[in-house]
Amino acid sequence: MNSVKISVFLTLSSFLCYPAEAQTVKYRGLCEASAAAVMDDTHFIVASDDKDSVAVYQSDGKLKERIPVNWSDDLGKLSDIEGAVKIGRTTFWITSHSLTDSRKRKKKRFKLFATVNENGKPVEVGKKAKDLEEVLRVILANVVPEANIGDETKSTLNIEGLAATPAGELLVGLRAPLSKDREALVVNLGDPFILVGLPANEQQVDSAFPQVSRVQLGGRGIRSLELLPLADSQFGIIAGASGKEETSFAFFKWDGSNNVSEVDGIDFKDMQPEAMIAWPDGLISIFGDNGDVCQDKKGPGDNVNSWFPGLALK
Repeated sequence: MNSVKISVFLTLSSFLCYPAEAQTVKYRGLCEASAAAVMDDTHFIVASDDKDSVAVYQSDGKLKERIPVNWSDDLGKLSDIEGAVKIGRTTFWITSHSLTDSRKRKKKRFKLFATVNENGKPVEVGKKAKDLEEVLRVILANVVPEANIGDETKSTLNIEGLAATPAGELLVGLRAPLSKDREALVVNLGDPFILVGLPANEQQVDSAFPQVSRVQLGGRGIRSLELLPLADSQFGIIAGASGKEETSFAFFKWDGSNNVSEVDGIDFKDMQPEAMIAWPDGLISIFGDNGDVCQDKKGPGDNVNSWFPGLALK
C-alpha cells in the first residue's frame, strides 16, 4: 500500500512525547474524508462531504465497499457530512449546518440522523432531527450573538466535530463561530436518541457536563472531536482554521472542563486532518482531506487517483 512519511511524536495513554517515524497510508476510494466512525472491531466507515456514497474499510485499511448514501431523500450528490460518532449500536451523523460559500442555504446542510450496522452496511433508523439549528441558536444566543445563527444569509455557524461524553450525551464541536475571546465552542445536546425520534438511551447516566464549553485552541476552531477510551475521559481535538484564515493544524487533549493542552510534536504539514476515530485498544486513526489532489464530485472514486491520507497514533 502506498504511503508518504510524516513525523509523529505521541504516546496516547500518557500523552508523553517521544520522537517516532510513522507513515500516512493512502486509503483508496474517496478523496475528501470528512467524518468517520468505528463499525465493529474490524471495520470502520468514512464519509466525504462531497460525495453521495460512503466507504467501508477493514481495520487494516483495505477498502471493502462503497455504499450509496440513501439515508436521506435530499442529501443529494454532495452530502456535506462533517461528523460522526457511534454510541452503543447507533452511529450519529451530522452535516455542517453552514451556509454555502455564496451565503446560500441548502436543506441538505442541516441534518442530524442515525444509522445502525446491518450486515455490514449502515441503515438509517429513527428520523432526521428537526430544528437543531434553532436549538443551537437559543443555546448560543448569549455566547456568540454576533454569529447570527439561523439568519438566512448571515449565519456563521459551521459544525465539524461530533462526539459523545462518557455518559452518552452528544457533543457538537464548532469550527465556527469562536467566542469573543477566540475560544472554540462545544455544545452538549443531551440524549441524541431522543433528537432523532428513537427511544431514550437507557444507558445514559446523569452528567455534570456543561451545556456550552469554551476551549482555548490558540484561536482555532474544532475540525474533529473524539472521546479517547484509554485516556481517563479525555477528548482528542483536531483544531484548525475557523474560516479562510491561514493557520496550522494542531492536536489537543481536553478533559471536558477547564484543562486543555496542545500535544507537541505532531506535524500535519503533509495532510489536512478532518476526521478521527478512537479504537477500543487506544489507537487513534486520523483521516485527511485530499481535495487538493483529487475531488470526489468529479470522479467515481474507483481509480488510483482517488485516495485520502490516514495517520495512526498509539
